[in-house]
Amino acid sequence: MNEWVALLAACAVAYLAHAVALTRACLRALRSRASTGDQPTVSVIVCIKDDAEHWPAWWASMKGQQWPAGTEVIAIDDGSTDELPALLTRAAQEEAPFTFAHYRIDESSPGKRDALRFGVGQASGEWLLFTDVDCRPAGPNWASEMTAGHPEDVAAVLGHNLGDKFTRHHQVVDVMKHLAEARPHWQLEEYGSTTEGRPLLGLVMSSVDNMANLEALREANRRRVLEGVDSGDRVVWVYLSYNVHGNEAVCTEAAMATAEALATTHSDLLERAVVVMDPCVNPDGRDRYVHFQDQSTSPRPNADPHAWEHNEPWPGGRPNHYLFDMNRDLAWQTQRETQARTAFYQTWMPQVHVDFHEQGVNSPYYFAPAAEPYHKIVSPWQRECQGHIGKNNAKYFDQRGALY
Repeated sequence: MNEWVALLAACAVAYLAHAVALTRACLRALRSRASTGDQPTVSVIVCIKDDAEHWPAWWASMKGQQWPAGTEVIAIDDGSTDELPALLTRAAQEEAPFTFAHYRIDESSPGKRDALRFGVGQASGEWLLFTDVDCRPAGPNWASEMTAGHPEDVAAVLGHNLGDKFTRHHQVVDVMKHLAEARPHWQLEEYGSTTEGRPLLGLVMSSVDNMANLEALREANRRRVLEGVDSGDRVVWVYLSYNVHGNEAVCTEAAMATAEALATTHSDLLERAVVVMDPCVNPDGRDRYVHFQDQSTSPRPNADPHAWEHNEPWPGGRPNHYLFDMNRDLAWQTQRETQARTAFYQTWMPQVHVDFHEQGVNSPYYFAPAAEPYHKIVSPWQRECQGHIGKNNAKYFDQRGALY
């Protein structure tokens, strides 16, 4: 039993530590749908005028590259008067690891902008790479490195790095859909909608093998919970829910960072866990708060606690459309969001549920174990499990020097 508790604790703390600490993303290449193997097709466009001097070395560097299948190189001569046209004609007759085409546009005194526009019109690749004839790739894998990108990249979907600004709910939905497409074995479920019509989502994440056996694992977990029958599998079920209070808006940003981390740098954690993520429990309240922030925040944030951006007008973003506290409503089940969320939660029955809130700027974090008195239905085993999780959380917070 202690081994099982330790496994639950280790999994839970990993996700908690990442969700709190990993609000980061670096803008990288947009995802491309590869049509040839694992790489997209590429069109390289170079615009040249009177630069016969640099052409031979550039052409040799292009021929020395490792190109994806189907690559085409397009040269646009925008009115050269030197030997360049003859060099282009000669190049078209040579063997190359790509398709080469060259065009000349000089009937109307074109400039580079016109040449670029013309080249884009001739291109057929999914990726367009632009270069100049006096440039050289730093290595032999220029095209593959440029197009590799990161299909799980959140910043590429949003158009801004996480932490730069608060994200509106429709963009959060875009991110969850994007991650589900980038990881086809993951499942994205819309388990309900808010009073104002915003979708409520659950992203189910695990390894390829676990997702292939998801229903069998879920049934084994159901029997464990309802009948006390342990199938012997050691896949832990973790439920992560964020932003039940709409104006604790950092939570959903952390959810996106966590999902990105589980798709990339920390995917190994999913070998022994099924993680169900609800990235925003209260979208109506959150969007009310984000709208306020968009109105009140200047490009340079103001740390003065009396500044407008730190003082929401009534009713604020904390409650839902009908101004219910969605956290308290778990007890009363009066709101459609709560009813849908509870039904969805009960289809998974996780061993660990982490409910993410945001503390005030001058307040420390807090986490399990809960403060006494405990409710009478909380079992001794559950208390022991909370103790294990709390100690592990504290270890990670101590490493960061964070107060709690």
